[in-house]
Amino acid sequence: MSFDPIYLLAISPHPSDPDFGLGGTAAKLIRQGKKVVYVIATNGDKGSSDPDLMPEVLAKTRERETLEAQKILGITDVIFLRHPDMGLEDEPNFRKEILRLILTYRPEVVATCDPNNPPIINNRDHRVIGRVVLDAVWPTA
Repeated sequence: MSFDPIYLLAISPHPSDPDFGLGGTAAKLIRQGKKVVYVIATNGDKGSSDPDLMPEVLAKTRERETLEAQKILGITDVIFLRHPDMGLEDEPNFRKEILRLILTYRPEVVATCDPNNPPIINNRDHRVIGRVVLDAVWPTA
């Protein structure tokens, strides 16, 4: 399997995170003719304040919203890993999953969360994915 070379592989914990963190940068890169791929690790099934909303319905809504937002930005490739929200773990299978994406796409730039942000302003999925991605980029990849 071969892929067109990509410039930016953005690996985010939740469906809305890449838009908050680097949506403008992604749109600018795309206008410059560079390819951007988003990876969304969780399904967003807990991202609501509505206690009556079923997690599986919310997950489908979050995925649909993500795809609609990416169309606006011009991103054509979004990979959904669909792990449960608030369930990311720094464990071998997840590390391999992330490493496989990096080695498959071989981006010039990998963007993710800063795992060293103070925990008081950062949820666990952000810290876990930041650490896993950084470990996958170097020294593993």
